[in-house]
Amino acid sequence: MAKTYLSNRPLLTTQADASLFIGRDAELERVLHAVERGYSVALVGARGSGKTSLLHRLSWRLSKTEGRLPVFCDGRAFQDRPLGFLWMLLERLEDAASEGPPADGGVPGQPSTAQEEVLLGFLERRLDEIASNGQDVAYLIDNMGEPQSADFFRKSFSSLRDILWSLRALFVVTVDDSEEADLLRPPVDSFFEIVVRLPGFQGDEISELLQRRGVSGPHVETIFRLAGGNPRHALDLARRLEIGELQPGDLERLIEQTKPKEGESALEARVLRHLATRGSVSASDPEFQAAMEVTRTRLAQILSKLSSEGTIQGSRHGRKVYYSLSPAPTVSPGDPR
Repeated sequence: MAKTYLSNRPLLTTQADASLFIGRDAELERVLHAVERGYSVALVGARGSGKTSLLHRLSWRLSKTEGRLPVFCDGRAFQDRPLGFLWMLLERLEDAASEGPPADGGVPGQPSTAQEEVLLGFLERRLDEIASNGQDVAYLIDNMGEPQSADFFRKSFSSLRDILWSLRALFVVTVDDSEEADLLRPPVDSFFEIVVRLPGFQGDEISELLQRRGVSGPHVETIFRLAGGNPRHALDLARRLEIGELQPGDLERLIEQTKPKEGESALEARVLRHLATRGSVSASDPEFQAAMEVTRTRLAQILSKLSSEGTIQGSRHGRKVYYSLSPAPTVSPGDPR
């Protein structure tokens, strides 16, 4: 089996990955329907629910649609730049319109100064030029509505909302469900006319997800029970089984260990479920912190408490302590992703 089948990478805009896309057809059609009518969309879902994969699939579908130019953007790459949001819209537009970045790294006539009015003027002209050639631009923006980039999202769509409305473009933007209440509030909420939420997968969808990646057997149902409908968590468990970090019999033990206990807080229960699916993790892991929606200090406190109670165990690797519900894996944990 190809290793990439059970990796955490999102599905991309390729024919091979199209065969692995399952369980989001209804949501994809809703977004396509909204885009065809010129509406901007907020795509809301939990971490690992498939937002990025759906966005890539949307890009592939739109690329096959006459008169529509999808422009895929990774918001994280621009959040630390002055006027980063406008630079992102401009540079990714040029990449998409020219089917690749210019050889000299620049665009003829592109502004050399980071002044808002200059950037906006150039962006407006380029969008108008593209529209005059019969194409409408759809910006597909990923990784802006995540905890690590929430400030970038908030400032960009708040301060530029009215200007963005005036552009000849629409936007489909992913939003982590933990940030929805904060990010999709006035004045930003009115910018996104449509909100599409990604629910958890059902058992048959998790089963098909794994079967298309070569995973089958009686333990698939147990994987679903542990993953809680999250496709990334299901792939995590299947991968740990594949490399021998877990045995099929370990899955039932993990379910027992994550059952709610008297006096256990909601955060402790979430930490245990995360450990069950991901294996060894450290409090310094930014993805772990974001998933739990707490600081490193608070995570360290929770992990220390659970360890002292014997619920989990820790093992030191260098300067970090990794905690796990299961016996220490034979595969040494790498740096936090």
